[in-house]
Amino acid sequence: MKPGDKLNFKFKILITDGGSVNALGIIRHLGLCGKFELIVIGYNSLALGKFSKYSNRYFILPHPKKNSEGFINGIKEIITKENIDFVLPVGFYAHKSIIDNLSMIEPLAKVCLPSKSSFEIATSKIETTQLAERAGVLVPKTKTIRDLNELKTLAGLTFPVVIKSQKEIGGRMVEYAYSEQELVSKFTYLVSAFDLNTDNYPIIQEYITGEGVGFFAFYKHGKLMNYFMHERIREFPVSGGRSVCARSFYDEKLLENGKKMLDALGWNGSAMVEFKRTKQNEYYLLEVNPKLWGSIELAMCSGVDFPLLMINDAFEVENNVTLNNYQRDLYFQWCLNGELYHFFNKPYSIFKIIKTSFTSRKDFWFRDIKPNLIQFLLIFIDLYKVIKPKK
Repeated sequence: MKPGDKLNFKFKILITDGGSVNALGIIRHLGLCGKFELIVIGYNSLALGKFSKYSNRYFILPHPKKNSEGFINGIKEIITKENIDFVLPVGFYAHKSIIDNLSMIEPLAKVCLPSKSSFEIATSKIETTQLAERAGVLVPKTKTIRDLNELKTLAGLTFPVVIKSQKEIGGRMVEYAYSEQELVSKFTYLVSAFDLNTDNYPIIQEYITGEGVGFFAFYKHGKLMNYFMHERIREFPVSGGRSVCARSFYDEKLLENGKKMLDALGWNGSAMVEFKRTKQNEYYLLEVNPKLWGSIELAMCSGVDFPLLMINDAFEVENNVTLNNYQRDLYFQWCLNGELYHFFNKPYSIFKIIKTSFTSRKDFWFRDIKPNLIQFLLIFIDLYKVIKPKK
């Protein structure tokens, strides 16, 4: 289908993971374009995207992590019923399910996704590390073990170390150990808590001191089409987690390293490559995020609308963009589910949070207030889960 085929109609876009802040940002920015009819998928009745005024319809499907077959069957049914033009997966498991079942989706609607082989490499910390070394990108020293008894005999470790999942799991599985005793305790806890076997034990990595920075790019069959960069100002958890405040910036060395990784993967679609930048201005790869990342709204506000680039490309609409042409030094704050939680854990940061708020863009939209009211409600639900008495 070409754009001219539906010149008098709005394109119908199916967006997954409607409960996430990244999906909400995408819904709002695509809604502002006025070119699309947005159909949103979520996994419960309190998904943020359901309440956005830019969401035309909302459907609840099984979560693809728990029921991939049910999720895919639901996607197919919605595509057919709603005459969907383009499917935009947001979360990790939505990407994985659709990529694994692409032959069932692609004949029904357009997508913009990486190859299965590239996606699988990007989701494996071990394979990503090996690829980075071949591409000439710095990586933290990494240890893998197959037996818990090896923890006490690992040589060459300098503490602190990071214990993280071997593969992308669509959530957070990270611990920091500052001694051998703590390493054994936290490693054993993660194995038990996530029911891991020897084939998917966590990896142990050298802790790199520095600032978190990200290279974000849109690729078309291995060719870089557009990019964006940001650095983290504050995050949650405060020990290391998602951005709750970030700033757009540019750095030639970050471009070089990020491009090396995605070139080596022969990427297609959008992705984030995350690094730590040391005081010596060295960039160490942390991970490749092969999906639409949580901080995507900063990129869109800065002038690089990745979802729109993907949609335009799918329908052969020329993306009239210039590389390295986005707003620098723009701050963005994720308020209720970000800065507020950061403040709870680090109260003395309140002065920096307030100072940033005078000039930053925010995910709190008065013109689309309902999703933010739901965010506020969810804070109390989270607190209730923590304090409710156990039976």
